[in-house]
Amino acid sequence: MKIKYILNGNTLTNEYIVSNVGDCPMPFQIGGHPAFNCPLDSDESFEDYKVVFSSAITSPCLRPDHTTGLVDSSEKYDVMQDSDTLCLKHDLFEENDALIFKDCQADSALLIGKNGKGVRIDFPDMDNLLVWSAVGNAPFVALEPWTGTSDSVDSDGIFEHKSGVKILNAGKKISLRFKITLI
Repeated sequence: MKIKYILNGNTLTNEYIVSNVGDCPMPFQIGGHPAFNCPLDSDESFEDYKVVFSSAITSPCLRPDHTTGLVDSSEKYDVMQDSDTLCLKHDLFEENDALIFKDCQADSALLIGKNGKGVRIDFPDMDNLLVWSAVGNAPFVALEPWTGTSDSVDSDGIFEHKSGVKILNAGKKISLRFKITLI
């Protein structure tokens, strides 16, 4: 695996190049973990920020358990309610972990504060977007594009059966990208 970073103006492209140098199919998952300061300006608070998706999110999200990291896919959280905007609050991350937008209907999201500063993340090569912040009023939020998701409480323990696992045939290579643009 190679990771390539390309800086072009205000945009950073993260490229994951996965190669199967073996002689049999190779399962894999990959994802990024970029996190961004919230707030950016001293006259802002975490709650002055929102995540605006490129299209409305009509499917409830999943949440991994803080203790185990596992997802119970029977438990859904409708934090978006058919909207394109998620208003950030520390309470979102206190009782549960990340918000997992599985098979995300959008392919980009904008993290923006009241002063108009922020970032846009474009993730057309990734199926899922996780929005996460640490417990205890952390001054950041992560927008994490992933090909897969956290493991499930009813997992059979076989990696190839995990949600979102990709299979790369022997001798093949794949490039997966996401971009971060400063606003």
